[in-house]
Amino acid sequence: MKLVRTDLPKLCHANLGDLVQLCNEPGELQPEHYMVCAFSAPNMRPARVNMMHGLYDDERPLFLVNVVTGEARKMVHLSERVKIIRDAEIVITEDNNHE
Repeated sequence: MKLVRTDLPKLCHANLGDLVQLCNEPGELQPEHYMVCAFSAPNMRPARVNMMHGLYDDERPLFLVNVVTGEARKMVHLSERVKIIRDAEIVITEDNNHE
């Protein structure tokens, strides 16, 4: 039986550009952070402003990008419980220790 974290919001309430942390099977937050992204697609509209359906209202293909590795992954089901981090700032620095 899957543990449902009712203390966390559903992914559908995230916005494009938000960072999210996914839960694993025991309901623990995974350490990875992903940015919510969408492909630009002709004749497919983005989610409308102030719609209660959130990402369900977006007609474009959605996906997640790991903010550390840059790897894209298929969007998980929008009803999954996640930690949403809004207005996150990502700072990229050059690692000078290449020894």
